Amino acid sequence: MSYGGGKKFPKTWLVSYYKLDNNANDSHWSNNGTVSGATYTGSGKINGAYIFDGVNDVITAGTSLHISSEYTVSFWANIDALPTTGNLQSFFYNRQTRWMGYGWECQIYNDWGTQKWFVSHNTTFNPINVSLTTGSFIHLVVKYSSNTITFYQNNSVVWTLSQSTAPTTNTDLFRIGDWGGVGRYFKWLMDEIGIRNRALTTDEITDL
Repeated sequence: MSYGGGKKFPKTWLVSYYKLDNNANDSHWSNNGTVSGATYTGSGKINGAYIFDGVNDVITAGTSLHISSEYTVSFWANIDALPTTGNLQSFFYNRQTRWMGYGWECQIYNDWGTQKWFVSHNTTFNPINVSLTTGSFIHLVVKYSSNTITFYQNNSVVWTLSQSTAPTTNTDLFRIGDWGGVGRYFKWLMDEIGIRNRALTTDEITDL
C-alpha cells in the first residue's frame, strides 16, 4: 500500500493515514474520520481530496488519535488564500480545551502582514515566518524529536525550533480543518494526511 507521494513507504510507526479518496477512512488503522460539510473532488494530489470552504467544514477523527511524544505529521495542502491580517486557518487541532490547553495544534497565521506557520505543544506557541504559496499543492511536514520541532516544505527544511515539552495526550477529538469547532477554518484542498509516532529522517521525508 502507498502511504504518501504515490511511493511505497513502510507502515512502521504509522498511526493513521487518510487518503481522503471520497471518504475519511483511516487506511492504516481504525481511526476513521467523519466528514462534515467538506466536498470531495477528484482533483487531489493523489487521486481525490476534500475541499474545505473556510466557513464551517471539518473532518473529525475520533478521540483515540493523539499527537504525543515524538511524531511526524505530513500532508498536502492547496491553499486558496492566506489568512487576512490578524487571522488564522487551522490545519489540525487536538486539545483538551482551547486557548493553550493540553494537546497539539498546527495552523497558519497572518501576524499583521507576516505569514506564519505554527505548531503549539500544550501551553507553548511556536511560530515561524514562512512563505506559503497559494493555488497549487505544497507538501508540508512537521516533526518533533530531541526537544526540536522541524518544519519542512516540499521536502526542504524551512525552520527548526527548540521545544522542551512534548504534547500531552487528551480526550478531545482530532480535528482536520478547524479550531476546536469555533472557527479558524481552513480554505481549499487537503490530501494524503499521515501521522506517525516517530520523527522521520530527512531522507524518509523525501520519500513520502
